[in-house]
Order: sequence, then structure tokens, then C-alpha cells
Amino acid sequence: MSMKSELKDRIWEKKCEEFNWILPILNLHTKGLIGLCLTEEPDFHLHFADRVVGLEFSKLTNDNENAEYNEFKKLLNEYAEKFDQIKLNDSLYEDKPYKIKIWFEAGFKPHTSDGGKVKKHKEDVFEDLTNLLFPSTHYYEPQSGIIRVEPEPSGTLEKTEFQICYINAISTIPSSLIVDIIKKKEAKLQNYEALPRNKTIQEYWLAIGIGEQFDIHSAHLPESFKTRFSKIYAVKDLYLKELI
Repeated sequence: MSMKSELKDRIWEKKCEEFNWILPILNLHTKGLIGLCLTEEPDFHLHFADRVVGLEFSKLTNDNENAEYNEFKKLLNEYAEKFDQIKLNDSLYEDKPYKIKIWFEAGFKPHTSDGGKVKKHKEDVFEDLTNLLFPSTHYYEPQSGIIRVEPEPSGTLEKTEFQICYINAISTIPSSLIVDIIKKKEAKLQNYEALPRNKTIQEYWLAIGIGEQFDIHSAHLPESFKTRFSKIYAVKDLYLKELI
């Protein structure tokens, strides 16, 4: 497959994902909606009998949480290299790569108990992994929140990999996260309005995709909040909440 074909496939996958996110909005307006165009800047043109709406989509993410998760992944990848060396001298393991499933306390994503930098906990993480993967006869109490590992030999992997198994704790959405998204998208509106293909758009809407760790019903904006968007929706699965 050529690079051009791969690029087209990625763009199409992105548009399909965005379309699935906005389905609750389309369902809400199904009686008045007469057409839809997949575009960019904004992401969709919604055609109604009396107007054209530019609909922009953005997914809400918690950057701090994602950064912490990615740091743990780096740490686990580093330990995986160490594991491949240690297991050579342990009859418990075969001489092949392993897929190691790992669980943290309460089944949640890996996180530091004190909210500090992940790298500061490297020694505890490595010690826990060594004691769990190469157990001794002595009782050991994990220190880093890791509660279980499940190593399985793999015939397809080139080197050992960790698979983090977790469920997301459902939490309320800080209004600051939503406000930040709106401000970033508002900064692009002037450019959108200047594009010739958008000259028929009478108003702009914003759809904010709510990640699985957040409760969509907790989505809210400050009472005095002002925006250039005519409507703002929070969407998740088949649910939506109108914020503006």
C-alpha cells in the first residue's frame, strides 16, 4: 500500500470516528436535518431547510492523566528489557518473549499514590515487578500499587511487552477542561469563516466527546460563560448534554 493510500485510510478512519461521536446530535435533529457533508475546518456541514451549520468536534482528554499513563508505559518497557535478561537464568520461563498482563490496585489505571512524578517511583515499581515475576519463599507486600502480573509466552512478539489491564474510574469533569477546549476551537473560528467553502454557514456548533473516565452528566460551564458558538454539546456513546 502506498503512503498516499495509507494517508487516505487514516483520514477516512478519523472522519468515521468523528461521525460516530456526533450521532447523538444527528439523532436529536433528525427531523430537521436534510443533509450532512464530511469536511475539515469545520469537521461537518449540517444542512437544514433554513440554515447551514458548521459543526466542529473535539475530544476531551485529561493531559495530566495521559502523561502519567505514558510515563508508566515507558517504565514498564524499560523493565521488559530487564525481564528478558533475568528470565534466561530462571527455569520458570521459556526462552522466548512474553506478554505480561499487569493490574493495579482497584483495577484502575496506573498512578502514583502521592501524585508525584512517575520516575521517582521507578525503584518501587522495579522491585515489585521482580518480586511478582520471580517470587521467592518470603512474603512480599507490593509498594507501587501493582497487585498482579500474568506472564504468557508469545510466539508472535519480538520482545517482551506489558499489557496494562484496567478500568477507568468514573469522575466528574472539571469545567476548566471544557473551557480550554472551547477557547482553543474559538481561536480557529475566524479562519474557518474566511474560507470560501464556508460562506453558506450561518452558525457554528461544537461537539465535545467525553472520554470513558468521565461522567457526561457532570459536564457544565460557568453561568457567566460567553462563547461564539451557537450551541455546544457534550456527547458520549448514545448520550448528549446541551451545554449552551
